[in-house]
Amino acid sequence: ATRLRTQTNAAPGSRHTGVTDTHAQAAMILLTVLVSRILLLPGTPGPLLPTSAGRRCCIPRFCEMQDDLSAASLRDELQRRGLRTALEELEDDGPSAFKDPEKVIEYVMLNLQHNKAGGITEAFRFTSSPAGRVSFVSGSPMSSERISWRKGTVIEGYVSGGALSFEAFQAELLECYSLLLGCQSWRFAVLHPQTFAPLARKGDNDFAREYLLSVDGTAVAVRLIYDWGSWCYLLYSVEIMDGEAASQVA
Repeated sequence: ATRLRTQTNAAPGSRHTGVTDTHAQAAMILLTVLVSRILLLPGTPGPLLPTSAGRRCCIPRFCEMQDDLSAASLRDELQRRGLRTALEELEDDGPSAFKDPEKVIEYVMLNLQHNKAGGITEAFRFTSSPAGRVSFVSGSPMSSERISWRKGTVIEGYVSGGALSFEAFQAELLECYSLLLGCQSWRFAVLHPQTFAPLARKGDNDFAREYLLSVDGTAVAVRLIYDWGSWCYLLYSVEIMDGEAASQVA
């Protein structure tokens, strides 16, 4: 058998025999690793990586922190990336599919809290129309009237109650729901003990929900029904509670 020997410049019998080749191999491996690494710069797309499905995905761009980071700069960055928050989608799209009922309440309440006149308009926009007055083709209301928050109820899965024009709806909110207009604070009063997500009490069917809010320490029950025309939960009743119910959420 022929034994392969490593020839080096070291003297025979020296302990350094083969060390030179070992160092060379290690250097070559290190060089290969360094060359294979691609440095990512902020704002540049990353390398394409193979996925288990055989497709190629792109590493997300880095988000570079800035000293002047603010809500405005964050909004500009989201717009630049073509992203919208859930509340922005509600503002832009109106009642439409894939809108969470909690976000509908949050959007209406924030508008009533910070924008009195415009808030009533948005509340009217996200209030259910009388039964049978929404197009099941386009999802658009076929009536300029909305259900009264004071008289709204659900009978056999359909919303019922007094139908109000915008002017009458505005007068109702100014007279009966002044607590909500410009309130100091509000929150969902009933939350999941682990996830802290708002919990709803379902009505007689899965298409009606009720959420309990605490508005400046007063209990307010907000009820929604799923509108099959717009594929969205819409308000149909708001009840300002008092007595024992109010003390439980104060």
